[in-house]
Amino acid sequence: MCRHVFLGTAAAIAVLVVAFGGAGSAVRADGGSISGTVYFDTDMDGQRDASEPAASNRTVELTRQGTYENARTTVSDASGVYRFDEVEPALDYELTVRTEEDTPCARAYRLIEPDEDWNKVDLLVVPMGEGRVFGRLINDLNEDGKENTGEPALAGWTVTLGGTPAAAAPGTCLEYAVNCEQTQTTDHDGSFEFAGLPEGEFGISSSSAGAIWEQTFPGEVVADPVLGNVRSWESGFEVTPANPEHEMDFGVHVLAGTGSIAGVLFSDLDSDGTKEEGEPTVDCQLADFFLVLHRRAPALGNMYVNRPPLKCTDGQWRIEHLEPGDYSLGVPWPCVVKPGRLWTTVGQEESVEGVLVPGCSPPEQRPEAQPTPEAPVAMPTAQLLPVAAGAPASVPDVGAPSTGSGGGTPSSDDHILPAALALAVIALMGLAFSVRRQTRRP
Repeated sequence: MCRHVFLGTAAAIAVLVVAFGGAGSAVRADGGSISGTVYFDTDMDGQRDASEPAASNRTVELTRQGTYENARTTVSDASGVYRFDEVEPALDYELTVRTEEDTPCARAYRLIEPDEDWNKVDLLVVPMGEGRVFGRLINDLNEDGKENTGEPALAGWTVTLGGTPAAAAPGTCLEYAVNCEQTQTTDHDGSFEFAGLPEGEFGISSSSAGAIWEQTFPGEVVADPVLGNVRSWESGFEVTPANPEHEMDFGVHVLAGTGSIAGVLFSDLDSDGTKEEGEPTVDCQLADFFLVLHRRAPALGNMYVNRPPLKCTDGQWRIEHLEPGDYSLGVPWPCVVKPGRLWTTVGQEESVEGVLVPGCSPPEQRPEAQPTPEAPVAMPTAQLLPVAAGAPASVPDVGAPSTGSGGGTPSSDDHILPAALALAVIALMGLAFSVRRQTRRP
């Protein structure tokens, strides 16, 4: 059994912990210390061979499984040996090796399980390679999917590299043991560069604290059963001996308007798309996790909008700095409600209030049968209507965008179980995806 943690699985576990308020850890009778050797896995087979050297002066981090609280660190000695003493034996742990200059793309995860020898936990790092990726971040002001004269560079943005090195030996699970993750801040001209990458598959993402934005290029328009044409992101590349260097420029359209959308996410127990008595409002933490925003761009199709954390109180959230245009709010599959897609229009300096977004309901509580993978049912993106105080909401017919304004405040019941079950579904999908990748890739 592979004991290295694939990030998708770790994320799924974390979601389950959040959804259900934690779970009991496996109890270990012995323990007290965790130790092992950090080494360079030169042949990338996930096992230490006699010829593979120790990695000295490496920072190793110890955390409890599923949480990053109370992290402890130590540094490997000249022989690559690290050790944590006074470890509470009744808990499960994760170990992380931090990246260093000569291993710029090696962040190793290892899950310490109850049946392991805690005093022989070896951790691998991958030596640096010849790979390199560089480019610039541009503010695509007119949202046309290309760089035009006069469009400024985006300085001070965070660019993140992620990926997995190529595993040389089939079935070693190395790609799930080592995750490449680095961050940089763009220079005054929007430039970035990551060098020393080993062979493998990688991707680039960008962000800026507090900004709300769309990636406009590179990308292409693809069909989506719910939203119609959607602009997909293209940010991946592969480092190979024949193609080690890649130049990638990214276009970002930063929203800087004065409009806003406010509302609630609710658990749609009967899957009819309307909020009725007894259907609870999802709390702020889960609403922030679930809500997905799209914007209609005339030249590019429907764009996924990267938003900062919601401004939210008692389940009632608000998204600000929206430019005039058509927007859609929803939750991802498998939170299926009923077919169709609904949009709302935000005008200049306009606040659209009373937005009701239907979310997941527990499968056993839904009146109709669940869709099969062969014939999925599309879901509406949101129910976007002003709601009068005390009046039940209804879903309008799918059609032209509707403009909302004013209205009362929906109920903010603080029942969390239906949404927690929804999170469990998402988490289990993450676990299934991890297993599927392990069966499809060497």
